[in-house]
Amino acid sequence: MSFHTNLQRYIRNELPVQQLSISMRATTSYGTWNKRYIPATASAVLNTQEHFKYGQRPKLWDSESNLLAGEPAVLVGKALDYSGHPQTLAEAFDLTVRNHPKKKLHYKMENGEVRISDYLDLSQHAESILQGLSQQGVEPGDSVILQIERIDHFVAAIWACILGGMNPAPLKPALHLPTDHVDHQKLKQVWKLLDYPLVVGDFAGIFEEEGKREGAVISINELSQHNRCQNRHSSEPHDPVLTLFTSGTTGTPKCVRYQNRQILANIIGIKQHLGLTSEEITLNWMPLYHAGGLLTNHILGVVLGCEQVLSSVERFLNSPTSWLEDIEEHQVTFTWAPNFAYAQLNQHKAVHARPWDLSSIRTILNVGQPISARTGKEFLHQLAPFGLNANSIVPAYGMTEFSGSLCFSRTFDHSETGGIQHIVKGSLDGKLIFADASNTEETIAFAEIGEVIPGISLRIVNDCNVPLPEAHVGRVQLKGDSIITEYFKNKEATNNVLTNDGWFESGDLGFVKGGRLTLTGREKDVLIMNGKNLYNYEIEAVMKKVYGVDADYVAVAGISGGESGNDQLLLFYSPLNDDEALNMFVIQEMRGNISRQFGVNPRYIVPVSKREFPRTPTGKIQRLQLVDLLLDGQFDETLNRIDCMLHERQQVQKMMEEEVAATSVEQDACGQAEEEDSEEAPNQQDKCCIIHYTSEQDHCHEALVYTKVREYVKEHNVHLDRIEVYRQPHIGEGASLSSEYYPFLEKAFQSVLGLTEVASHDDFFQLGGDSLRMTRLLAMIASEYKVRISTQRFFRQATINGILQELLNAEPLNNHTPIPVQQQRTEKLPLTMKQKSQWVLHMIAPESAFYTNTFSIHFTGVFHIYKLQNALQALIMRHEALRVRYGIQDGEPYQYVEKPASEIEIRRVDLTQLQEHERHVGIRTEIDQEANLRFDLMNDACLRLCLIDCGPDKHILVVSMHHIISDGWSVEIFANELVQLYVSGLEDSHPMLTPPSVSYSDYVLWQSSMEQGSDSALWELKDYWISKLNRTLPIIQVPYDFPYSEVRTYRGNTLERIVDSQLTSRTLAKANRSGVTLFMLLFAVYGYLIHRFTRQPYIPIGTVMSNRTRAEVEKLIGFVANTVILPVEFSEDMTFDDLLQQVKDISLDAYQHQEVPLEMLLPDLSYHMAPGVTPGFQVMFTLQNEFTHHYQLQNLSVQLMIEAGSTSKYDLILHVYEESDILKLRMEYNTDVYRMETIERLLEFYITMLEGVVEH
Repeated sequence: MSFHTNLQRYIRNELPVQQLSISMRATTSYGTWNKRYIPATASAVLNTQEHFKYGQRPKLWDSESNLLAGEPAVLVGKALDYSGHPQTLAEAFDLTVRNHPKKKLHYKMENGEVRISDYLDLSQHAESILQGLSQQGVEPGDSVILQIERIDHFVAAIWACILGGMNPAPLKPALHLPTDHVDHQKLKQVWKLLDYPLVVGDFAGIFEEEGKREGAVISINELSQHNRCQNRHSSEPHDPVLTLFTSGTTGTPKCVRYQNRQILANIIGIKQHLGLTSEEITLNWMPLYHAGGLLTNHILGVVLGCEQVLSSVERFLNSPTSWLEDIEEHQVTFTWAPNFAYAQLNQHKAVHARPWDLSSIRTILNVGQPISARTGKEFLHQLAPFGLNANSIVPAYGMTEFSGSLCFSRTFDHSETGGIQHIVKGSLDGKLIFADASNTEETIAFAEIGEVIPGISLRIVNDCNVPLPEAHVGRVQLKGDSIITEYFKNKEATNNVLTNDGWFESGDLGFVKGGRLTLTGREKDVLIMNGKNLYNYEIEAVMKKVYGVDADYVAVAGISGGESGNDQLLLFYSPLNDDEALNMFVIQEMRGNISRQFGVNPRYIVPVSKREFPRTPTGKIQRLQLVDLLLDGQFDETLNRIDCMLHERQQVQKMMEEEVAATSVEQDACGQAEEEDSEEAPNQQDKCCIIHYTSEQDHCHEALVYTKVREYVKEHNVHLDRIEVYRQPHIGEGASLSSEYYPFLEKAFQSVLGLTEVASHDDFFQLGGDSLRMTRLLAMIASEYKVRISTQRFFRQATINGILQELLNAEPLNNHTPIPVQQQRTEKLPLTMKQKSQWVLHMIAPESAFYTNTFSIHFTGVFHIYKLQNALQALIMRHEALRVRYGIQDGEPYQYVEKPASEIEIRRVDLTQLQEHERHVGIRTEIDQEANLRFDLMNDACLRLCLIDCGPDKHILVVSMHHIISDGWSVEIFANELVQLYVSGLEDSHPMLTPPSVSYSDYVLWQSSMEQGSDSALWELKDYWISKLNRTLPIIQVPYDFPYSEVRTYRGNTLERIVDSQLTSRTLAKANRSGVTLFMLLFAVYGYLIHRFTRQPYIPIGTVMSNRTRAEVEKLIGFVANTVILPVEFSEDMTFDDLLQQVKDISLDAYQHQEVPLEMLLPDLSYHMAPGVTPGFQVMFTLQNEFTHHYQLQNLSVQLMIEAGSTSKYDLILHVYEESDILKLRMEYNTDVYRMETIERLLEFYITMLEGVVEH
């Protein structure tokens, strides 16, 4: 047999591959590699950054004789002055309520809502909750776990517990998460550790631990309904008052139980050290279940009697400038943030989009993350023009175990050297040598952390706990009134951090100079990424699972550096052998796995041979030696070679795309005669073996295929210079790039995806394709070749090569006749079934605006009103649907198309004379009025236009269309074509828009005939839905806040949340990994959310499909979309992957049958009915990703925004809008049955569930 055939058989026997292609090439056939590609060396990149190796241990002396060279590095704070201060937190709270009852607490919600109360309100609310807790049997000294997300409710619950002598234990809310989620597991562990206390959440329910024990979750709303408690508990300074938990990602968190005296000692010390008074206005947006936000901000503010602004971290992440907005609006004087927040604002363009007034700020603590001096100083420079004080940033040092922050530096400023210590790098192992800032190549910069507060002592020691001299790096230990003396029920952890003489071992490294502390790194095996702790052993566990890695030789290390304050992740591993080609595949796989699971991209992944892997005599891996070797350039050559190989691999792929199909393809051995019995090796020029394959098994990585091929080649003494392996989604066997179909398919892929180049093996979905784009592509193929490719098969073969193969076996479209074009104008047109449905609802609720679709188009820059008028005139003339009117004849509604008017009607609103704030209010008012203004179908046109003049360079066009003549796809066509017509008007050129192939009248007549003709394709497709929905559809009720009214009013509201860019990116990556569209993934999460709250095993969910499967209607404005019902079934043993597969299957079937309007099905479906309940389904989900939200013209920016009204067609509808790098969630809900707070929680639960899904 030939070498090819034997190798093919071997691969198939050894590996679970489906399609397989092997070709032999002469290495020289590739042409010349790009020898000019010279990547920067790792050592050069890292050594140009200011960094410190985490875990770096200086040479710590082990005898006191070495202390003669200087004063011991010991800091002792002033004596703490307790005079005039309260002894307990309850006493402090009452004092503030008595002295400052009307001082405000501003609660800023993520959706923009603001709630304002004062200390007297807070006291009364807390006392009501306390009464509710008492009636639940909670007594002084008992723990209460808080699972509350809404900030004002959380704050009131904390103080209710404190006033009652109970121990609040706040944790990140996790009740709504799957039971195997890490946060849910932690909640269970804490519940058990605290001896199964009462759990207070946003909603009532049952909480259980492994089925062994369950307890009630009490709703905070229920507790708030009680009368105020009249009996307070009298606590003592040494009584426990609050429980928090240290950061961690696995296992039971260490429990810190504070006494009154510890928290107050910290707050009084901070007050005296920083000179804080009751006149401060504090601002916090970090989570209140963490020590920084709760202790060093909120409780500090209460003890001082300050006005407070309390926001959420989600609000900051969605809009970093909200931090500046709050500072300006409330004239904040005291706030804080970890280092990543400063980095985000430094990079945020909107910072300079408007003038700010930041002159009020006196103190911005920089704490919670390693501090980047460069980032802090850039922050001061950028915001100096807005009045930010040059000394406002205060680097600080704190831990949960310290009861807050206890070390602060007031020397940091905008100057190059202010608050910075520049150290000669070579002196870190001994006595430090300090240098000028100008000598940056040989020095490293650290921000001073400053002096300790009163009541605190700090020292720098060696490994024997002997104090070191100043200017020597050592371990940081502390002692004082605010520092804990034990971990709750964890003697082992306590012994690990407390010395025999009572010093607390922080785990940090630093030095003292001139009475001020500077931190240099950590001893702990923990890295900080975006404010989240990642432990080395967790990342190492993932590394060990990568094929080609020796599991006994993996190490994770980190170095500080970078403006965000994030650690830079360095991975080291030993490969199974020294083959660098194998290392290339391993590194690709490892990088992908780490990025997907932790959301962190490793800076360098370094292969290290076993003999070079440093270990101690006891076998412990010495991570820091690996970092030293990397910084010294020991791995530069290896990393550069691998980098060049990766670059060459990309070059090979590009060149192969320009060639004809592979010279050798797999042959069916059973159907072919054997060539020769002898083993025929490749000829001397064929030095490179190229393998393409597909596999449904996740473990069949390129590294595994490469290894197996290499073993075969070695065993059979075949000489090859290279082995190239490419895993592809699917390969169309026998499909040639020279196929007659290829040029059309290439252009179709490019058009739908908006790309200029698409390779034959590029996966449609990995390039950004989704269900809507897939529908458009399949419609184009169907129109061009009159064949149908099923969505299921497209998913399996979502490449040009795959489609080429499918076209050979595609099903002919026997009923795919074109939409007839009417030769004679029809005066009166019938209504389609879905239009009749809307007509009926309009008659039932004539005063409701629930079918008013409103969007706004914002023009910023040089604007010409007459050009816009001309563009609108041309657009209305182009699309009949924009001129449709309605009437009744013989009791039946009909529609007709008006002739184009000589002038269009645009309502003008002039807000240019208003002040900025008044103008913003006026804009919102006008848009809201438009969105909530009904259409009178008998007397009004179905299109309204309003132009708001906001200023010389700001104009807003508000467009309202009745849903009966439009859908979401129509909005995109309207905006896109309007912009094109406007541009053509500016350039005095003819618009490049091609005339629609059919008119709206043509579509309506054709659609009506299809609905009436029982022999049409619609009736064949209808049978699918009848069989799919063959059981009685239940009424789905997410627990209501109010009794359901028998008469539906369609009153509603819409709340919005933003999924930040990082989570959005991870969501898209999860969808790609799972082989599903974004719609399928988000729909599955929504289905699970509804299931969690209803416990229904069978849930019908409505959604909208574009129904643009025909190329004729792709560019047509009109009501074309169809509503479909997707039923989802749940079982106890179902995993999320099972759910996702189920949603994928029903979605693909639905795409294939989306042409059937729901109104055709309802008479034949069985569903439960109740007064006021919508038939068939009550909850809905839509993904709106057809919109282009931003257009950039010359001197003009155009932005499309979808507006929400105060109506709701169903009980719950989650609309998801996919924008450039975020997802915008809008929950439309029935206000007759739901409070806003309930919907806020549902949205938060949805985001949290999404986070859990993409992490696993």
